[in-house]
Amino acid sequence: MSHYPAPRPSGDSGSPAAGLITPKLILNVWRQWWKIAMPLGLILAAVGCVAVFAVYRPQYEAKSLLWIDDEKPYILSPSGVDRDFVADQQGLIRSSLVLGPVISRPEIGELPELAGEDDPVEKLADMIRVKAAGGTKLFHLVCTSHSAENAHLIANAVTESYFRLADEFEAGRTTRLIELLEQAKLEKERLVERLKDNIRVLSRQQSGDDLAAAPGWDETQQRINPLADLQARLHTVRVELEVIKSQLKAFEEYLQTTPIQVQDDEVGKLVADSAEVLNLKQAISRRQAEAAETLSRSARGQNDPQYQRLQREIAADEQFLADSQVELAAELKRRLETEQTVARDEQLATMRETLEAYLVRERVLEEALTQQTAKLKLSRTENLELEFRRRELLQEEKLLESVAERLHLLRTEQRAPARVELKQPATMPRSPEDPIPFKQLVLAGGAGLALPFLLALLWEMQLQRVTDTRQLVEHGKLSVVGEIVHASRFRSRGGRVNKALRLFEESVDHLRTHLVLSQSLEKLQVVAVLSAASGEGKTTVAAQLAVSLARSTGERTLLIDSDLRAPDVHDLFELELEPGLAQVLSHEVALEQAVVGSWLECLDVLPAGRLCTNPHKLVGNGAWRDLLDEARARYRYVVIDTPPVLPAGESLVLAKSADAAILCVRRDVSRVDQVQRSYERLHAAGANLVGCVMNGVPRRRYEHSYGYYYGNE
Repeated sequence: MSHYPAPRPSGDSGSPAAGLITPKLILNVWRQWWKIAMPLGLILAAVGCVAVFAVYRPQYEAKSLLWIDDEKPYILSPSGVDRDFVADQQGLIRSSLVLGPVISRPEIGELPELAGEDDPVEKLADMIRVKAAGGTKLFHLVCTSHSAENAHLIANAVTESYFRLADEFEAGRTTRLIELLEQAKLEKERLVERLKDNIRVLSRQQSGDDLAAAPGWDETQQRINPLADLQARLHTVRVELEVIKSQLKAFEEYLQTTPIQVQDDEVGKLVADSAEVLNLKQAISRRQAEAAETLSRSARGQNDPQYQRLQREIAADEQFLADSQVELAAELKRRLETEQTVARDEQLATMRETLEAYLVRERVLEEALTQQTAKLKLSRTENLELEFRRRELLQEEKLLESVAERLHLLRTEQRAPARVELKQPATMPRSPEDPIPFKQLVLAGGAGLALPFLLALLWEMQLQRVTDTRQLVEHGKLSVVGEIVHASRFRSRGGRVNKALRLFEESVDHLRTHLVLSQSLEKLQVVAVLSAASGEGKTTVAAQLAVSLARSTGERTLLIDSDLRAPDVHDLFELELEPGLAQVLSHEVALEQAVVGSWLECLDVLPAGRLCTNPHKLVGNGAWRDLLDEARARYRYVVIDTPPVLPAGESLVLAKSADAAILCVRRDVSRVDQVQRSYERLHAAGANLVGCVMNGVPRRRYEHSYGYYYGNE
């Protein structure tokens, strides 16, 4: 049977807290709190999931299938690729041009989701989105609503409004261009008739015949003629010139009839994303958090002056934010309108420059043709007036033919497939998109499960418990003289102590060896064992240290329980509480009458006794010094179990009277700040603090650090 008292059970609880969240801190929080936090987290997760199901309203999606082609389909002539066309159509679908007529329909404007909104168009735009449906030209126009009927109704209404607007816009521009070309064709026909009349007059004057409609005009003669090349080039330029004039006139009419429109949702998004608005919102959030914290800490509630001041500042900031948003929206709208105006002006300028370039080319070719004609007249003796008139007629007829051909091409392309087609209207959705809100459930369950651990983490960060000796060295600048194995649940097996008890005994012997053999403690006789607060294992360490000294040295050893307010040694050794130290200090009994020496041959115990007066008075009246002198004379070693340093000031007197003092720090219980303050008080009192002892170290951790040097147990 082992010769030492049975150690007191103690818990392995707590977690470290540091200024920053570290993996080690999280691990210690888990180790400390999982038995409490896990069941509580499961309960909160279940409550969160139930709450999600209670408030969850499933969303239904009605989808129209659209075909949007960035290259306009054609029958005879391709028109090229417009890379911005798809993006423009997606923006057009969610614009007020399309959604405004939809909202004006009573069956849609009176829907509960839209009726109570200040800006129903913006709300409807939030319900509508366009997304790719596979491939590069198929898109879904999607309406999301809590009602399947509403989603179906709105999706088809928006689709109908969009196609009506798109058809009117595209058909209007093409029709206007055809009208302008019709006018140009009519003018050319009149010019051709006038030229024919002139030729008839010249023919009658020269030969008496009507040659205007004479058959057999050989076009090969035109190619042989030196004027043919100039006439062909001039013809081509004039054809293009007529088309460009028509396009320019149509675009100018479009600019006059179509005002610049900036979508409110586009302006609103730019305002919301601006750095100025974001900074103001963050400032308001910080003030609101400060006001909430002030309200929670104040006993006066909403009548607290600081809280009221913060509320006034928040109201002023919100008003300033609203004013800033209005001003910024107006500025951004002006900027967007300016950008659109500049873009229109640039396009108009480009078309006018193109027209001017073709006019210059026409003048150059006309001058060249005039010069060539003059040379030809000088080189030939016959009258060429009739020939020139006939060639001019031929040129105008070809120009008329080209305009008619272009006009025919436009009319033909009007029958080409549209760039945007409705492949499938929206159908009534049969089931919601998310019948079970998995994402919300995961978020709610995860938040509920994590909340207790988060609170425990914040609590431990606030407490800053000691978890290893490095915290004492790094943060408290304290030296560590030993580590004591966690003293709980030691059992005997067949008359032998188990492995945990062996390690506990060995760790105490390590501490005793350090104290006895240290050169700075050669004359060590009285050792005071202290702790910053109660419950940190100082009584167990003091008792086991006294047992180790008595057993290993064979010298007489005295263990004094000086914690007069909350004595524990008598329970540890199963002794009577009195008479004890209190009675000796009050001179009611002598030392030898209060000492109990029957537990171990070389170890005597002085219980605390029953306190009947202020402990400061008992310790500070000189009786303690006399008792300690008597104990020094009778015993080789004296171990003092003192009261905790922070709540009991008499511990400083007891520690100062000892040859050496050691400060017990319990792993996962002691707090770094309390240990540091205890050290400062002991140092200021003049105590000889030789270092700290880490108490409650797990057996496996101790084995990992120091090993185990026994045979098979």
